[in-house]
Amino acid sequence: MSTLSVETRTLTFANGGADTYGLKLSGANNDIKAISTSGSLATSLQRMKIIHYYVNSSGFLIRRVLGVKGAGFRDSIIAEHVLNVQFNYSLDMQDANGNVVQPTASLTTQAQRLGVRSVEVTVTVETPHLLQNNSRSQISMTTSTSVRNMQFRKAQQPT
Repeated sequence: MSTLSVETRTLTFANGGADTYGLKLSGANNDIKAISTSGSLATSLQRMKIIHYYVNSSGFLIRRVLGVKGAGFRDSIIAEHVLNVQFNYSLDMQDANGNVVQPTASLTTQAQRLGVRSVEVTVTVETPHLLQNNSRSQISMTTSTSVRNMQFRKAQQPT
């Protein structure tokens, strides 16, 4: 279980709780051991950032970064007049029949979180003021990015 103390500006890790990447495990079963080839490669975790994206009640898309040096967290406004934000995750997984699993809007299991290979984000915004026809124009933007898991073991490769 991890805890964040804004007062002391520290993120404390301990065994237990949800730990997708196995960073909080002590002893021989943690993933730092796997990354460092059982300690034969010099490895350390210097700094860690946790990034949350959310839309507040004023329609601002906010990027909150936890783990910022000298602050408990830092918020940045990404977009205004946001109506909708959708995430779509492509997974490196197969179903029981060997078929590729279809992209999903939420990650509900540890296997899904570890299997993420790309993330597609769609943001829909509206104009801040009424147009000539007394309506607001809406526009959507979609972007996709490829991600790698913490161990860099199954990164997408160009073919």
